[in-house]
Amino acid sequence: MDEQRRIPRRRLAVYPEVVEIGSGETIGRLGDLTATGLMVVSDEAIETGVVLDLSIRLPEPLAGVTSIDFEARSLWSKAGANARVHETGFEFTRLSDGDRRNVSRLIMSYGLSR
Repeated sequence: MDEQRRIPRRRLAVYPEVVEIGSGETIGRLGDLTATGLMVVSDEAIETGVVLDLSIRLPEPLAGVTSIDFEARSLWSKAGANARVHETGFEFTRLSDGDRRNVSRLIMSYGLSR
């Protein structure tokens, strides 16, 4: 996989659940986050090329909200450093202006130093 990232990934000090909105099922935990997408760490592999309606369940209210809802397309998937987990990269395909601001707030509030 070629590294085509223009915006650096930001790991966070927390690992909130990422939930599929339609089913309410937790698909994994947030591994890292950028203004344009995220990486999900999960027990099961996630197929590439699928578009999902997802929600990041925040560890505590942020600007009065408890989740960030969006649509995202899976771009890549691979086994994690621990062979029992999978990592999947997603790009945001739909993210409201308010949720875009909340992604920035989440990174600013919980982002680890590089």
